[in-house]
Amino acid sequence: MKALQLTNYLNLIFNKNILKKIGIIFCLYFSILNTNGENNTIKHDTISEYDYWNYGMTFNIQVGAWIPIGNLKKTFKTNPSISFKISTPISKKLRIEFGSTINVPLNSEPFEYFDKEESFFVKSKNTINGTLGVWVSHENKLTKKYLLNKYFGIGVGFIQTDKKKLNSKKENDNWYSVETINFNFGFAFRKVAFKKRPIGIFIEYNFTPYQIFKNVKKDFGNSSLNTGISYRF
Repeated sequence: MKALQLTNYLNLIFNKNILKKIGIIFCLYFSILNTNGENNTIKHDTISEYDYWNYGMTFNIQVGAWIPIGNLKKTFKTNPSISFKISTPISKKLRIEFGSTINVPLNSEPFEYFDKEESFFVKSKNTINGTLGVWVSHENKLTKKYLLNKYFGIGVGFIQTDKKKLNSKKENDNWYSVETINFNFGFAFRKVAFKKRPIGIFIEYNFTPYQIFKNVKKDFGNSSLNTGISYRF
């Protein structure tokens, strides 16, 4: 019985449309920002370059490639990706981040989609795939100019297909999609430059069990990498 209740609860979460998920993420962020309040206000000219980025809200942009691993390579190829994250400190070395990673499949193979008692083949070419989530980041100062970030995140992974729903009763839910939970962890190596704005490279691993809600086959695949350039301001 408990397993059935958990499944129903997860279905309720993942059946919500993507715009609502984005709204929830940013509401959570601003509630945390308000909690920090004036504690995050500090004069930048009174602290070091490294400590400058331990205070207040920052934005992080990551541009690079999304790379499927294992069985996921049977459906997708390497595609361009971009991430937007907003973060705020929760301690001297820890930050909490909210945001999204988007990749655009420029090429994909057809895959079988299961909806209730029927199945059909769909593609994800020229649509939007990615994740929405929350991350916890730990930052180490290696030298005066160089920083190492280690982070872990959890959120929602999604694949949008090219097949439109004929009789959708939900607003902003007109296309068949695959949604599931996403776990990821990664590293970012940055140098403080451009007027105290760190820039560098990153790599992260994603575990996204797309088959969990039985919209795709069990051997569809669930692993991928993101790598590229990271810039924080």
